[in-house]
Amino acid sequence: SILTVSQLMLNVGFSQIVPVIPLFVAQMGGGMSSTGVGLVLAAPSAAMFALNVPLGRMCDTIGRKPLMYVGTALMATGTLLSGFSGSVASLVACRLLVGAGICASSTGSSAYMADLTDKAPQHRAKIMGVNSAVAGSVWV
Repeated sequence: SILTVSQLMLNVGFSQIVPVIPLFVAQMGGGMSSTGVGLVLAAPSAAMFALNVPLGRMCDTIGRKPLMYVGTALMATGTLLSGFSGSVASLVACRLLVGAGICASSTGSSAYMADLTDKAPQHRAKIMGVNSAVAGSVWV
């Protein structure tokens, strides 16, 4: 349950900025507001896409908990720095950092949950499904 709540909190933190990104990018100006909004919104997904496999391997090498800790710190740092961004380019860089953090944390968390459910393999799908449903519920 601690893993599920931690993933819920990460997703809440990640999703809260999404509605204000268009306003934030519009304030930065530069005449590329719709393209800028698209870049800023896509940056975390791009980072997750690029880093999912390498972080999965790293998870097996350095362990689940270190990856979860580092991921949470990266996500928090990227979110904090997003508030101080002065340009679309710096905001995209901060959002890439957020995506890397979420990817690291969720990869470590999923692997750790899989390790914990080794004791009850018949319940693994249910446990993993509930975890994903709770973490994804912030987007509804």
